[in-house]
Amino acid sequence: MSKNGSKSDINIVYNGHDKWSFDATKVSISSDQNHTCLIQLPIQKDKEILKPYKSADIWDGNHVRMPCSPQSKYIELDHNGIKITKSRWDLIEQSLLIEFDSSYTLEKAIKKYNTRYESWNFSSLHNFVENVLSPQQKNSFLKYLLPKIVNLALRLPQIIQCPIPLLRQGETKSITMSQEQAATIIANSFLCTWPRRNTTKRDAEFANYPEINFNRLYSSDIQRVAQKLYCILNYFDRIFKNMPTGVITFSRRSLFFDQLPNWVNNTKTFSNIKYYVSSDERIENTSGMLQVDFANKFIGGGVLGNGLVQEEIRFLINPELIVAKLFTESLGNEESMLITGTEQFNNYYGYSSTFKFAGNFFDQTEIDEFRRKRTTIVAIDALPYKNNLEQFQETNILRELNKAYTGFYNEKNQSYQPVASGFWGGGAFGGNQIRCAIIQLMVCRETRRNLAFFTFGDENLKQTIFALFEMLAERGVNIGRVFQILKQYNPSKSSTMDLAMFINEKTKIDVASVIQIQPKIQPKITEKFPSSWLPCSIAFNETRSSSMHVEKTDIMKTKETSKIFFTSGIPSKSPKKIEEKTVKKSSLLDSLDEDFFGK
Repeated sequence: MSKNGSKSDINIVYNGHDKWSFDATKVSISSDQNHTCLIQLPIQKDKEILKPYKSADIWDGNHVRMPCSPQSKYIELDHNGIKITKSRWDLIEQSLLIEFDSSYTLEKAIKKYNTRYESWNFSSLHNFVENVLSPQQKNSFLKYLLPKIVNLALRLPQIIQCPIPLLRQGETKSITMSQEQAATIIANSFLCTWPRRNTTKRDAEFANYPEINFNRLYSSDIQRVAQKLYCILNYFDRIFKNMPTGVITFSRRSLFFDQLPNWVNNTKTFSNIKYYVSSDERIENTSGMLQVDFANKFIGGGVLGNGLVQEEIRFLINPELIVAKLFTESLGNEESMLITGTEQFNNYYGYSSTFKFAGNFFDQTEIDEFRRKRTTIVAIDALPYKNNLEQFQETNILRELNKAYTGFYNEKNQSYQPVASGFWGGGAFGGNQIRCAIIQLMVCRETRRNLAFFTFGDENLKQTIFALFEMLAERGVNIGRVFQILKQYNPSKSSTMDLAMFINEKTKIDVASVIQIQPKIQPKITEKFPSSWLPCSIAFNETRSSSMHVEKTDIMKTKETSKIFFTSGIPSKSPKKIEEKTVKKSSLLDSLDEDFFGK
Protein backbone atom coordinates (compact mmCIF):
# COMPACT_ATOMS: atom_id res chain seq x y z
CA MET A 1 0.00 0.00 0.00
CA SER A 2 1.30 3.43 -0.93
CA LYS A 3 0.96 6.62 1.09
CA ASN A 4 -2.14 7.71 -0.82
CA GLY A 5 -3.77 4.61 -2.25
CA SER A 6 -4.51 0.94 -1.80
CA LYS A 7 -5.75 -1.97 -3.89
CA SER A 8 -6.39 -4.21 -0.88
CA ASP A 9 -7.49 -2.14 2.13
CA ILE A 10 -10.60 0.00 1.72
CA ASN A 11 -10.11 1.49 5.17
CA ILE A 12 -7.53 3.90 3.75
CA VAL A 13 -10.34 6.15 2.47
CA TYR A 14 -11.81 6.55 5.96
CA ASN A 15 -8.58 8.32 6.92
CA GLY A 16 -8.59 6.91 10.45
CA HIS A 17 -12.23 7.79 11.16
CA ASP A 18 -14.97 5.37 12.12
CA LYS A 19 -16.91 4.56 8.96
CA TRP A 20 -20.20 5.65 10.56
CA SER A 21 -18.87 8.96 11.90
CA PHE A 22 -19.27 10.93 8.67
CA ASP A 23 -22.20 13.33 8.58
CA ALA A 24 -21.18 15.94 6.02
CA THR A 25 -23.93 14.97 3.57
CA LYS A 26 -26.51 14.27 6.23
CA VAL A 27 -29.60 16.41 5.78
CA SER A 28 -31.02 17.34 9.17
CA ILE A 29 -34.78 17.19 9.47
CA SER A 30 -36.75 20.32 10.25
CA SER A 31 -40.00 21.48 8.74
CA ASP A 32 -39.65 24.77 6.85
CA GLN A 33 -40.25 26.22 3.39
CA ASN A 34 -37.35 24.19 1.97
CA HIS A 35 -38.00 20.93 3.82
CA THR A 36 -41.39 19.24 3.84
CA CYS A 37 -41.95 16.50 6.41
CA LEU A 38 -44.83 14.14 5.77
CA ILE A 39 -44.52 12.92 9.37
CA GLN A 40 -44.90 14.71 12.68
CA LEU A 41 -41.80 16.05 14.40
CA PRO A 42 -39.77 15.45 16.47
CA ILE A 43 -38.70 11.99 15.33
CA GLN A 44 -37.73 9.62 18.12
CA LYS A 45 -34.98 7.09 17.44
CA ASP A 46 -36.88 4.22 19.05
CA LYS A 47 -39.70 2.21 17.50
CA GLU A 48 -42.42 4.75 18.33
CA ILE A 49 -45.09 4.84 15.61
CA LEU A 50 -44.54 7.68 13.15
CA LYS A 51 -47.67 9.78 12.73
CA PRO A 52 -48.53 11.58 9.49
CA TYR A 53 -48.37 15.35 9.44
CA LYS A 54 -51.79 16.83 8.66
CA SER A 55 -52.56 19.83 6.48
CA ALA A 56 -55.10 20.82 3.83
CA ASP A 57 -55.04 19.27 0.38
CA ILE A 58 -53.50 21.39 -2.39
CA TRP A 59 -54.34 20.68 -6.03
CA ASP A 60 -51.99 22.82 -8.13
CA GLY A 61 -48.94 22.78 -10.37
CA ASN A 62 -46.49 22.97 -7.45
CA HIS A 63 -47.56 19.76 -5.75
CA VAL A 64 -48.09 16.11 -6.57
CA ARG A 65 -51.65 15.63 -7.77
CA MET A 66 -52.84 12.96 -5.36
CA PRO A 67 -55.27 10.31 -6.64
CA CYS A 68 -57.21 10.59 -3.37
CA SER A 69 -57.61 14.37 -3.60
CA PRO A 70 -61.23 15.64 -3.63
CA GLN A 71 -60.16 17.59 -6.72
CA SER A 72 -59.30 14.41 -8.65
CA LYS A 73 -62.46 13.89 -10.69
CA TYR A 74 -63.78 12.33 -13.87
CA ILE A 75 -66.86 12.95 -16.00
CA GLU A 76 -69.52 10.33 -16.62
CA LEU A 77 -72.73 10.47 -18.64
CA ASP A 78 -75.92 9.51 -16.84
CA HIS A 79 -78.82 7.64 -18.49
CA ASN A 80 -80.09 10.94 -19.89
CA GLY A 81 -76.77 11.79 -21.47
CA ILE A 82 -76.04 14.52 -18.92
CA LYS A 83 -72.43 14.95 -17.80
CA ILE A 84 -71.87 14.22 -14.11
CA THR A 85 -68.63 14.95 -12.26
CA LYS A 86 -67.59 12.13 -9.94
CA SER A 87 -64.73 11.32 -7.57
CA ARG A 88 -61.94 9.42 -9.29
CA TRP A 89 -60.81 7.97 -5.94
CA ASP A 90 -64.25 6.43 -5.42
CA LEU A 91 -63.91 4.81 -8.84
CA ILE A 92 -60.43 3.52 -7.97
CA GLU A 93 -61.76 1.93 -4.78
CA GLN A 94 -64.72 0.34 -6.57
CA SER A 95 -62.46 -1.02 -9.30
CA LEU A 96 -59.86 -2.56 -7.00
CA LEU A 97 -61.96 -3.95 -4.14
CA ILE A 98 -62.67 -7.17 -6.00
CA GLU A 99 -61.41 -10.74 -6.12
CA PHE A 100 -58.59 -11.28 -8.59
CA ASP A 101 -58.65 -14.60 -10.42
CA SER A 102 -56.01 -13.66 -13.02
CA SER A 103 -53.71 -10.85 -14.14
CA TYR A 104 -56.35 -10.01 -16.75
CA THR A 105 -58.72 -9.07 -13.93
CA LEU A 106 -56.07 -6.66 -12.65
CA GLU A 107 -55.64 -5.14 -16.12
CA LYS A 108 -59.39 -4.63 -16.43
CA ALA A 109 -59.54 -2.96 -13.02
CA ILE A 110 -56.67 -0.56 -13.80
CA LYS A 111 -58.22 0.46 -17.11
CA LYS A 112 -61.53 1.33 -15.44
CA TYR A 113 -59.96 4.42 -13.89
CA ASN A 114 -57.61 5.06 -16.82
CA THR A 115 -60.28 5.12 -19.52
CA ARG A 116 -58.20 7.13 -21.97
CA TYR A 117 -55.62 4.36 -22.10
CA GLU A 118 -57.51 1.31 -23.29
CA SER A 119 -54.56 0.66 -25.61
CA TRP A 120 -52.20 -0.06 -22.71
CA ASN A 121 -50.47 -3.39 -23.22
CA PHE A 122 -50.05 -5.65 -20.17
CA SER A 123 -48.58 -8.62 -22.05
CA SER A 124 -45.40 -8.89 -19.97
CA LEU A 125 -47.36 -8.80 -16.72
CA HIS A 126 -49.59 -11.58 -18.04
CA ASN A 127 -46.59 -13.62 -19.12
CA PHE A 128 -45.04 -13.26 -15.67
CA VAL A 129 -48.17 -14.30 -13.79
CA GLU A 130 -49.37 -17.00 -16.19
CA ASN A 131 -46.08 -18.51 -17.43
CA VAL A 132 -43.20 -17.56 -15.12
CA LEU A 133 -44.78 -18.08 -11.72
CA SER A 134 -45.49 -21.61 -10.58
CA PRO A 135 -49.16 -22.48 -9.89
CA GLN A 136 -48.50 -22.08 -6.16
CA GLN A 137 -46.79 -18.71 -6.66
CA LYS A 138 -49.57 -17.51 -8.94
CA ASN A 139 -52.17 -18.38 -6.34
CA SER A 140 -50.14 -16.65 -3.61
CA PHE A 141 -49.85 -13.53 -5.75
CA LEU A 142 -53.54 -13.29 -6.65
CA LYS A 143 -55.02 -14.36 -3.30
CA TYR A 144 -52.48 -13.05 -0.79
CA LEU A 145 -50.05 -10.45 -2.11
CA LEU A 146 -52.16 -8.49 -4.61
CA PRO A 147 -55.05 -7.85 -2.16
CA LYS A 148 -52.50 -6.55 0.35
CA ILE A 149 -51.00 -4.23 -2.29
CA VAL A 150 -54.51 -2.94 -3.02
CA ASN A 151 -55.22 -2.41 0.67
CA LEU A 152 -51.93 -0.52 1.13
CA ALA A 153 -52.65 1.67 -1.89
CA LEU A 154 -56.17 2.49 -0.75
CA ARG A 155 -54.89 3.54 2.68
CA LEU A 156 -53.11 6.46 0.98
CA PRO A 157 -55.47 9.11 2.50
CA GLN A 158 -54.74 7.81 6.01
CA ILE A 159 -50.98 7.31 5.58
CA ILE A 160 -50.19 10.61 3.79
CA GLN A 161 -52.29 13.53 5.03
CA CYS A 162 -50.49 16.56 3.64
CA PRO A 163 -49.54 17.81 0.16
CA ILE A 164 -46.28 16.57 -1.39
CA PRO A 165 -44.35 19.39 -3.08
CA LEU A 166 -42.70 18.90 -6.45
CA LEU A 167 -38.90 19.16 -6.39
CA ARG A 168 -38.54 21.48 -9.36
CA GLN A 169 -35.53 22.62 -11.36
CA GLY A 170 -33.52 25.43 -9.80
CA GLU A 171 -34.66 24.62 -6.26
CA THR A 172 -32.81 23.18 -3.29
CA LYS A 173 -35.51 21.42 -1.31
CA SER A 174 -36.09 18.22 0.65
CA ILE A 175 -38.94 15.85 1.41
CA THR A 176 -38.88 13.49 4.39
CA MET A 177 -41.31 10.59 4.82
CA SER A 178 -41.67 7.30 6.64
CA GLN A 179 -40.93 3.98 4.96
CA GLU A 180 -44.64 3.18 5.25
CA GLN A 181 -45.49 6.35 3.34
CA ALA A 182 -42.97 5.34 0.67
CA ALA A 183 -44.65 1.93 0.52
CA THR A 184 -48.13 3.34 -0.15
CA ILE A 185 -46.68 5.50 -2.94
CA ILE A 186 -45.12 2.43 -4.58
CA ALA A 187 -48.36 0.46 -4.16
CA ASN A 188 -50.28 3.20 -5.98
CA SER A 189 -47.64 3.20 -8.71
CA PHE A 190 -48.03 -0.57 -9.09
CA LEU A 191 -51.77 -0.03 -9.61
CA CYS A 192 -51.29 3.00 -11.89
CA THR A 193 -53.46 5.39 -9.88
CA TRP A 194 -51.42 8.62 -10.21
CA PRO A 195 -53.40 11.17 -12.26
CA ARG A 196 -51.96 13.19 -15.15
CA ARG A 197 -48.81 11.02 -15.27
CA ASN A 198 -49.61 8.85 -18.29
CA THR A 199 -49.38 11.08 -21.34
CA THR A 200 -46.13 11.41 -23.29
CA LYS A 201 -47.07 14.68 -25.01
CA ARG A 202 -44.40 17.38 -24.85
CA ASP A 203 -46.81 20.02 -23.58
CA ALA A 204 -48.24 17.82 -20.82
CA GLU A 205 -48.12 19.08 -17.24
CA PHE A 206 -45.66 16.41 -16.14
CA ALA A 207 -43.76 16.02 -19.42
CA ASN A 208 -40.51 16.96 -17.64
CA TYR A 209 -40.98 14.39 -14.87
CA PRO A 210 -40.18 10.66 -14.81
CA GLU A 211 -42.90 8.08 -15.30
CA ILE A 212 -44.31 6.82 -12.02
CA ASN A 213 -47.17 4.49 -12.97
CA PHE A 214 -46.14 0.90 -13.81
CA ASN A 215 -48.07 0.62 -17.08
CA ARG A 216 -44.98 0.80 -19.33
CA LEU A 217 -43.22 -1.84 -17.26
CA TYR A 218 -46.10 -4.24 -17.88
CA SER A 219 -45.42 -4.14 -21.62
CA SER A 220 -41.61 -4.07 -21.61
CA ASP A 221 -39.11 -6.83 -22.41
CA ILE A 222 -40.55 -10.10 -21.10
CA GLN A 223 -37.40 -11.48 -19.50
CA ARG A 224 -36.41 -8.20 -17.87
CA VAL A 225 -39.92 -7.56 -16.58
CA ALA A 226 -39.95 -10.96 -14.90
CA GLN A 227 -36.81 -10.20 -12.89
CA LYS A 228 -37.99 -6.68 -12.08
CA LEU A 229 -41.33 -7.96 -10.83
CA TYR A 230 -39.57 -10.55 -8.67
CA CYS A 231 -37.74 -7.66 -6.98
CA ILE A 232 -40.84 -5.49 -6.57
CA LEU A 233 -43.06 -8.30 -5.29
CA ASN A 234 -40.40 -9.55 -2.90
CA TYR A 235 -40.22 -6.01 -1.50
CA PHE A 236 -43.99 -6.00 -0.94
CA ASP A 237 -43.88 -9.46 0.62
CA ARG A 238 -41.17 -8.34 3.03
CA ILE A 239 -42.94 -5.17 4.19
CA PHE A 240 -46.27 -6.96 4.68
CA LYS A 241 -44.56 -9.43 6.98
CA ASN A 242 -42.79 -6.66 8.89
CA MET A 243 -43.54 -3.04 7.97
CA PRO A 244 -40.30 -1.06 8.43
CA THR A 245 -40.43 1.92 10.79
CA GLY A 246 -37.62 4.03 9.38
CA VAL A 247 -37.42 7.41 7.66
CA ILE A 248 -36.20 8.51 4.21
CA THR A 249 -35.13 11.96 3.02
CA PHE A 250 -35.11 13.01 -0.65
CA SER A 251 -33.09 16.19 -1.31
CA ARG A 252 -32.73 18.07 -4.55
CA ARG A 253 -29.61 20.24 -4.74
CA SER A 254 -29.24 23.10 -7.19
CA LEU A 255 -26.08 25.23 -7.27
CA PHE A 256 -25.59 28.67 -8.77
CA PHE A 257 -22.78 29.44 -11.20
CA ASP A 258 -20.83 31.44 -8.59
CA GLN A 259 -20.77 28.38 -6.31
CA LEU A 260 -18.83 26.33 -8.87
CA PRO A 261 -15.02 26.04 -8.77
CA ASN A 262 -12.58 27.54 -11.25
CA TRP A 263 -11.36 24.31 -12.78
CA VAL A 264 -9.11 25.90 -15.41
CA ASN A 265 -6.80 27.64 -12.94
CA ASN A 266 -7.19 25.21 -10.05
CA THR A 267 -3.83 24.66 -8.30
CA LYS A 268 -4.85 21.91 -5.88
CA THR A 269 -2.69 18.80 -6.24
CA PHE A 270 -3.63 15.20 -5.49
CA SER A 271 -1.06 14.68 -2.74
CA ASN A 272 -3.64 14.75 0.08
CA ILE A 273 -6.38 12.58 -1.39
CA LYS A 274 -6.70 8.91 -0.40
CA TYR A 275 -8.05 6.37 -2.87
CA TYR A 276 -8.94 2.70 -3.06
CA VAL A 277 -9.39 0.84 -6.34
CA SER A 278 -11.09 -2.56 -6.51
CA SER A 279 -12.37 -4.85 -9.23
CA ASP A 280 -14.35 -7.32 -7.12
CA GLU A 281 -16.60 -5.23 -4.86
CA ARG A 282 -19.79 -3.26 -5.31
CA ILE A 283 -20.70 0.35 -4.59
CA GLU A 284 -23.77 -0.68 -2.60
CA ASN A 285 -21.70 -2.88 -0.27
CA THR A 286 -19.69 0.06 1.08
CA SER A 287 -20.46 1.45 4.52
CA GLY A 288 -20.59 5.10 5.49
CA MET A 289 -19.79 6.35 1.99
CA LEU A 290 -21.54 8.64 -0.47
CA GLN A 291 -22.70 6.05 -3.02
CA VAL A 292 -23.00 7.27 -6.61
CA ASP A 293 -26.05 6.49 -8.73
CA PHE A 294 -25.09 6.70 -12.43
CA ALA A 295 -28.33 8.49 -13.09
CA ASN A 296 -30.47 9.48 -16.01
CA LYS A 297 -31.62 13.11 -15.89
CA PHE A 298 -35.07 11.58 -15.37
CA ILE A 299 -34.25 9.91 -12.08
CA GLY A 300 -34.61 6.15 -12.06
CA GLY A 301 -33.97 5.95 -15.78
CA GLY A 302 -35.71 2.96 -17.32
CA VAL A 303 -36.44 1.05 -14.12
CA LEU A 304 -40.14 1.08 -15.08
CA GLY A 305 -39.29 0.21 -18.67
CA ASN A 306 -36.56 -1.78 -20.40
CA GLY A 307 -33.55 -0.22 -18.65
CA LEU A 308 -31.47 -2.55 -16.51
CA VAL A 309 -28.02 -1.10 -15.87
CA GLN A 310 -26.45 0.50 -12.80
CA GLU A 311 -29.18 2.98 -11.84
CA GLU A 312 -32.09 0.67 -12.60
CA ILE A 313 -30.49 -2.17 -10.64
CA ARG A 314 -30.02 0.10 -7.62
CA PHE A 315 -33.69 1.10 -7.78
CA LEU A 316 -34.71 -2.56 -7.91
CA ILE A 317 -32.66 -3.69 -4.92
CA ASN A 318 -33.67 -0.54 -2.97
CA PRO A 319 -37.25 -0.16 -4.29
CA GLU A 320 -37.98 2.87 -2.07
CA LEU A 321 -35.83 4.87 -4.49
CA ILE A 322 -38.69 4.60 -7.00
CA VAL A 323 -40.57 7.14 -4.87
CA ALA A 324 -38.23 9.90 -6.13
CA LYS A 325 -39.79 9.51 -9.58
CA LEU A 326 -43.09 10.87 -8.23
CA PHE A 327 -41.91 14.41 -7.48
CA THR A 328 -38.46 15.01 -9.02
CA GLU A 329 -38.33 17.11 -12.17
CA SER A 330 -35.54 16.21 -14.60
CA LEU A 331 -32.11 17.25 -13.36
CA GLY A 332 -30.44 20.35 -14.79
CA ASN A 333 -26.71 20.72 -15.44
CA GLU A 334 -25.86 22.00 -11.94
CA GLU A 335 -28.24 19.75 -10.04
CA SER A 336 -28.13 16.46 -8.18
CA MET A 337 -30.34 14.36 -5.94
CA LEU A 338 -29.36 13.04 -2.50
CA ILE A 339 -31.42 10.22 -0.98
CA THR A 340 -30.76 9.12 2.59
CA GLY A 341 -32.29 6.17 4.40
CA THR A 342 -33.52 3.70 1.79
CA GLU A 343 -33.30 0.03 2.66
CA GLN A 344 -31.93 -2.76 0.48
CA PHE A 345 -34.41 -5.63 0.29
CA ASN A 346 -33.17 -7.68 -2.68
CA ASN A 347 -30.05 -9.50 -3.74
CA TYR A 348 -29.07 -9.93 -7.36
CA TYR A 349 -26.41 -11.00 -9.77
CA GLY A 350 -25.80 -10.17 -13.38
CA TYR A 351 -26.14 -6.97 -15.33
CA SER A 352 -28.46 -5.81 -18.10
CA SER A 353 -29.69 -8.90 -19.99
CA THR A 354 -28.07 -11.24 -17.42
CA PHE A 355 -29.63 -9.56 -14.36
CA LYS A 356 -31.35 -11.98 -12.00
CA PHE A 357 -33.20 -11.52 -8.73
CA ALA A 358 -31.33 -13.60 -6.13
CA GLY A 359 -33.47 -13.57 -3.03
CA ASN A 360 -33.62 -11.57 0.16
CA PHE A 361 -31.09 -9.07 1.40
CA PHE A 362 -31.28 -8.20 5.09
CA ASP A 363 -29.93 -4.69 5.47
CA GLN A 364 -28.16 -4.16 8.80
CA THR A 365 -26.91 -0.64 8.07
CA GLU A 366 -26.81 1.56 11.17
CA ILE A 367 -29.46 4.24 11.61
CA ASP A 368 -29.00 7.91 12.48
CA GLU A 369 -30.85 10.00 15.08
CA PHE A 370 -33.70 10.54 12.60
CA ARG A 371 -34.26 6.79 12.10
CA ARG A 372 -32.74 6.83 8.63
CA LYS A 373 -30.38 4.11 7.52
CA ARG A 374 -26.93 5.61 7.06
CA THR A 375 -27.05 4.95 3.34
CA THR A 376 -26.71 8.10 1.27
CA ILE A 377 -27.08 7.76 -2.50
CA VAL A 378 -26.28 10.67 -4.81
CA ALA A 379 -27.87 10.70 -8.26
CA ILE A 380 -25.83 12.56 -10.88
CA ASP A 381 -26.49 12.28 -14.59
CA ALA A 382 -23.66 12.25 -17.12
CA LEU A 383 -24.06 13.34 -20.71
CA PRO A 384 -24.51 10.65 -23.37
CA TYR A 385 -21.91 10.86 -26.15
CA LYS A 386 -22.34 9.91 -29.77
CA ASN A 387 -18.60 9.93 -30.49
CA ASN A 388 -15.29 10.07 -28.65
CA LEU A 389 -14.47 13.62 -29.70
CA GLU A 390 -17.47 15.21 -27.95
CA GLN A 391 -16.47 14.21 -24.46
CA PHE A 392 -13.08 15.94 -24.69
CA GLN A 393 -14.52 19.30 -25.70
CA GLU A 394 -13.98 21.93 -23.02
CA THR A 395 -17.68 22.63 -22.48
CA ASN A 396 -18.43 18.95 -21.91
CA ILE A 397 -15.48 18.44 -19.56
CA LEU A 398 -16.65 21.43 -17.53
CA ARG A 399 -20.20 20.16 -17.53
CA GLU A 400 -19.20 16.79 -16.10
CA LEU A 401 -16.90 18.36 -13.49
CA ASN A 402 -19.66 20.70 -12.36
CA LYS A 403 -22.26 17.93 -12.36
CA ALA A 404 -20.11 15.71 -10.13
CA TYR A 405 -19.34 18.74 -7.95
CA THR A 406 -23.05 19.34 -7.28
CA GLY A 407 -23.27 15.78 -6.00
CA PHE A 408 -20.08 15.73 -3.92
CA TYR A 409 -20.26 19.33 -2.67
CA ASN A 410 -21.08 20.12 0.94
CA GLU A 411 -21.05 23.57 2.45
CA LYS A 412 -20.44 22.36 5.98
CA ASN A 413 -16.84 22.40 7.14
CA GLN A 414 -16.79 18.87 8.57
CA SER A 415 -15.08 15.56 7.92
CA TYR A 416 -16.32 14.41 4.55
CA GLN A 417 -17.76 11.04 3.59
CA PRO A 418 -15.62 9.16 1.08
CA VAL A 419 -17.20 8.71 -2.34
CA ALA A 420 -17.96 5.20 -3.63
CA SER A 421 -18.19 5.21 -7.40
CA GLY A 422 -17.11 3.63 -10.65
CA PHE A 423 -17.45 4.33 -14.36
CA TRP A 424 -20.00 7.11 -14.01
CA GLY A 425 -20.78 8.25 -17.54
CA GLY A 426 -19.21 5.16 -19.11
CA GLY A 427 -21.09 2.09 -20.28
CA ALA A 428 -24.40 2.94 -21.93
CA PHE A 429 -23.52 6.66 -21.97
CA GLY A 430 -20.39 6.03 -24.06
CA GLY A 431 -17.92 7.86 -21.83
CA ASN A 432 -14.21 7.05 -21.84
CA GLN A 433 -13.61 4.99 -18.69
CA ILE A 434 -10.29 6.61 -17.81
CA ARG A 435 -11.89 10.02 -18.22
CA CYS A 436 -14.71 8.93 -15.90
CA ALA A 437 -12.21 8.02 -13.21
CA ILE A 438 -10.05 11.13 -13.60
CA ILE A 439 -12.97 13.57 -13.50
CA GLN A 440 -14.25 12.05 -10.27
CA LEU A 441 -10.77 12.11 -8.74
CA MET A 442 -10.52 15.82 -9.61
CA VAL A 443 -13.88 16.57 -8.01
CA CYS A 444 -13.10 14.50 -4.92
CA ARG A 445 -9.90 16.48 -4.45
CA GLU A 446 -11.77 19.78 -4.84
CA THR A 447 -14.46 18.72 -2.34
CA ARG A 448 -11.94 17.17 0.09
CA ARG A 449 -13.37 13.69 -0.21
CA ASN A 450 -11.48 10.43 -0.55
CA LEU A 451 -12.47 8.03 -3.32
CA ALA A 452 -13.27 4.31 -3.43
CA PHE A 453 -13.39 3.38 -7.11
CA PHE A 454 -14.83 0.10 -8.41
CA THR A 455 -14.10 -1.31 -11.86
CA PHE A 456 -16.82 -3.99 -11.74
CA GLY A 457 -14.70 -7.04 -12.50
CA ASP A 458 -12.13 -5.46 -14.82
CA GLU A 459 -8.77 -6.25 -13.23
CA ASN A 460 -6.80 -4.63 -16.03
CA LEU A 461 -8.59 -1.29 -15.59
CA LYS A 462 -8.18 -1.57 -11.84
CA GLN A 463 -4.40 -1.76 -12.24
CA THR A 464 -4.32 1.04 -14.82
CA ILE A 465 -6.50 3.44 -12.84
CA PHE A 466 -4.62 2.81 -9.61
CA ALA A 467 -1.31 3.45 -11.36
CA LEU A 468 -2.72 6.63 -12.88
CA PHE A 469 -3.93 7.92 -9.51
CA GLU A 470 -0.52 7.12 -8.01
CA MET A 471 1.26 8.94 -10.79
CA LEU A 472 -0.81 12.12 -10.41
CA ALA A 473 -0.30 12.15 -6.64
CA GLU A 474 3.45 11.50 -6.78
CA ARG A 475 4.21 13.93 -9.59
CA GLY A 476 2.45 16.85 -7.93
CA VAL A 477 0.16 17.50 -10.90
CA ASN A 478 -2.64 19.95 -10.13
CA ILE A 479 -6.30 19.92 -11.14
CA GLY A 480 -5.92 22.74 -13.64
CA ARG A 481 -3.15 20.90 -15.47
CA VAL A 482 -5.21 17.70 -15.69
CA PHE A 483 -8.08 19.76 -17.10
CA GLN A 484 -5.79 21.10 -19.84
CA ILE A 485 -4.51 17.60 -20.65
CA LEU A 486 -8.05 16.24 -20.99
CA LYS A 487 -8.89 19.09 -23.31
CA GLN A 488 -5.81 18.38 -25.47
CA TYR A 489 -6.57 14.69 -25.91
CA ASN A 490 -7.88 13.81 -29.36
CA PRO A 491 -8.91 10.15 -29.67
CA SER A 492 -8.78 10.20 -33.47
CA LYS A 493 -5.21 11.53 -33.50
CA SER A 494 -4.08 9.41 -30.58
CA SER A 495 -5.19 6.02 -31.80
CA THR A 496 -1.87 4.48 -30.78
CA MET A 497 -2.00 6.00 -27.30
CA ASP A 498 -4.92 5.62 -24.94
CA LEU A 499 -5.89 8.36 -22.52
CA ALA A 500 -3.97 6.93 -19.57
CA MET A 501 -0.75 6.79 -21.58
CA PHE A 502 -1.43 10.29 -22.92
CA ILE A 503 -1.77 11.69 -19.39
CA ASN A 504 1.40 9.85 -18.40
CA GLU A 505 3.38 11.33 -21.27
CA LYS A 506 2.09 14.86 -20.69
CA THR A 507 2.87 14.81 -16.98
CA LYS A 508 6.32 13.35 -17.69
CA ILE A 509 7.03 16.47 -19.72
CA ASP A 510 5.84 18.65 -16.83
CA VAL A 511 8.12 16.88 -14.37
CA ALA A 512 11.07 16.94 -16.76
CA SER A 513 10.81 20.71 -16.98
CA VAL A 514 11.53 20.92 -13.25
CA ILE A 515 13.92 18.05 -12.61
CA GLN A 516 16.02 15.83 -14.83
CA ILE A 517 14.63 12.31 -15.09
CA GLN A 518 16.99 9.43 -15.82
CA PRO A 519 15.52 6.85 -18.22
CA LYS A 520 14.68 3.57 -16.58
CA ILE A 521 14.24 0.13 -18.08
CA GLN A 522 10.69 -1.09 -17.74
CA PRO A 523 9.92 -4.71 -16.96
CA LYS A 524 7.72 -6.55 -19.42
CA ILE A 525 4.22 -6.84 -18.05
CA THR A 526 1.95 -9.75 -18.75
CA GLU A 527 -1.44 -9.38 -17.12
CA LYS A 528 -4.26 -11.79 -16.72
CA PHE A 529 -7.67 -10.30 -17.21
CA PRO A 530 -11.06 -11.64 -18.24
CA SER A 531 -11.78 -11.73 -21.95
CA SER A 532 -15.36 -10.98 -21.04
CA TRP A 533 -17.04 -10.04 -17.81
CA LEU A 534 -20.44 -10.35 -16.26
CA PRO A 535 -21.20 -8.78 -12.87
CA CYS A 536 -22.77 -12.07 -11.80
CA SER A 537 -19.24 -13.33 -11.14
CA ILE A 538 -18.99 -11.05 -8.13
CA ALA A 539 -19.92 -12.65 -4.83
CA PHE A 540 -22.10 -10.61 -2.53
CA ASN A 541 -22.92 -10.32 1.16
CA GLU A 542 -26.20 -11.75 2.35
CA THR A 543 -26.28 -9.11 5.08
CA ARG A 544 -24.71 -5.65 5.16
CA SER A 545 -22.94 -4.98 8.41
CA SER A 546 -20.27 -2.66 9.74
CA SER A 547 -17.65 -5.01 8.33
CA MET A 548 -16.29 -4.20 4.90
CA HIS A 549 -15.37 -7.82 4.26
CA VAL A 550 -16.91 -9.23 1.08
CA GLU A 551 -17.73 -12.91 1.28
CA LYS A 552 -16.19 -14.88 -1.57
CA THR A 553 -18.74 -17.67 -1.31
CA ASP A 554 -20.72 -19.29 -4.05
CA ILE A 555 -23.66 -17.05 -4.84
CA MET A 556 -26.16 -19.84 -4.53
CA LYS A 557 -24.97 -20.67 -1.01
CA THR A 558 -25.84 -17.20 0.26
CA LYS A 559 -29.48 -17.01 -0.77
CA GLU A 560 -32.23 -18.03 1.60
CA THR A 561 -34.78 -19.99 -0.42
CA SER A 562 -37.12 -21.13 2.32
CA LYS A 563 -38.31 -17.62 3.24
CA ILE A 564 -38.42 -16.00 -0.18
CA PHE A 565 -41.88 -15.42 -1.63
CA PHE A 566 -40.65 -16.04 -5.18
CA THR A 567 -37.90 -18.59 -5.73
CA SER A 568 -38.54 -20.12 -9.12
CA GLY A 569 -36.83 -17.18 -10.81
CA ILE A 570 -33.53 -18.11 -9.21
CA PRO A 571 -31.37 -20.38 -11.34
CA SER A 572 -30.45 -23.70 -9.79
CA LYS A 573 -26.88 -23.53 -10.95
CA SER A 574 -24.15 -21.07 -10.10
CA PRO A 575 -22.87 -18.76 -12.84
CA LYS A 576 -19.97 -20.13 -14.79
CA LYS A 577 -16.58 -18.90 -13.69
CA ILE A 578 -14.91 -16.36 -15.89
CA GLU A 579 -12.36 -17.85 -18.22
CA GLU A 580 -9.00 -16.14 -17.92
CA LYS A 581 -6.60 -15.57 -20.76
CA THR A 582 -3.03 -14.46 -20.52
CA VAL A 583 -2.48 -11.58 -22.87
CA LYS A 584 -0.12 -8.71 -23.41
CA LYS A 585 -1.94 -5.43 -23.44
CA SER A 586 -0.47 -2.00 -24.01
CA SER A 587 -1.53 0.19 -21.13
CA LEU A 588 -0.35 2.84 -18.75
CA LEU A 589 1.41 0.15 -16.73
CA ASP A 590 3.75 -0.52 -19.65
CA SER A 591 4.92 3.08 -19.82
CA LEU A 592 5.09 4.26 -16.21
CA ASP A 593 8.33 4.92 -14.39
CA GLU A 594 9.33 2.19 -11.94
CA ASP A 595 8.36 4.50 -9.09
CA PHE A 596 4.71 4.04 -10.02
CA PHE A 597 4.71 0.31 -10.65
CA GLY A 598 4.07 -2.48 -8.22
CA LYS A 599 2.81 -0.44 -5.30
